Amino acid sequence: MSRAPSVKPLVRSSIIEGVGRVVLSDVEENNVLTRRLVDEAIAAHDALAGEGVRVAVLAAEGSAWCGGGDFKAKREPGVPPAALELFSTLNGSPMVWIAAVHAPVLGAGMHLASACLRVLMADDAWMSVPGWSEGRFPGPLTAELARIIGHRRAVRLAMTEERIEAVECLRLGLADAVVPARDLQGSAQRLGRDLLAADESALAAARQAWSRRLETPPGQGPHP
Repeated sequence: MSRAPSVKPLVRSSIIEGVGRVVLSDVEENNVLTRRLVDEAIAAHDALAGEGVRVAVLAAEGSAWCGGGDFKAKREPGVPPAALELFSTLNGSPMVWIAAVHAPVLGAGMHLASACLRVLMADDAWMSVPGWSEGRFPGPLTAELARIIGHRRAVRLAMTEERIEAVECLRLGLADAVVPARDLQGSAQRLGRDLLAADESALAAARQAWSRRLETPPGQGPHP
């Protein structure tokens, strides 16, 4: 009796020194946010949350950190793309997320990175919003980028398909640190440990503020 071939996971997770780690590893498809990849990533998130993890790193393998949304997927009217479920999961996560970006980030991958409170980029990584030359304008992504880098810059990126090098990502605020590629994973792990050592209530407040992109809730005034 022959065995059914095993299916290689597209996402791996672990806990190292108290810091969670989720690795996108659909190398053949450049970590495009397919239904299966999203489902596995959300399952990995839920497993870490169930273990009480408070800080986690989102990393990837292959020639792209994330190749964007799945444009091959059949779309049903009124049903949002699978990628939006992953963005929502990270944005509402009980954990603080650190994106460790080792390679190009395309389209919806930028939205995925922006859902993380901290973004570390390798010095040879870059970001881009593709689609304009193919007749697409990514409204949800542009709106998300506008909250971080401003409306006109976000629209320009969406209309030019410009390649944004790591140093420029840092200047614009799409990343908060650029490190040598060989140091990226170690730097992300050290940052994770530092965040674990921070005051828990302050860390939770920072996470919640970022989930609202730092907007002050109605009825609350400024704080010292």
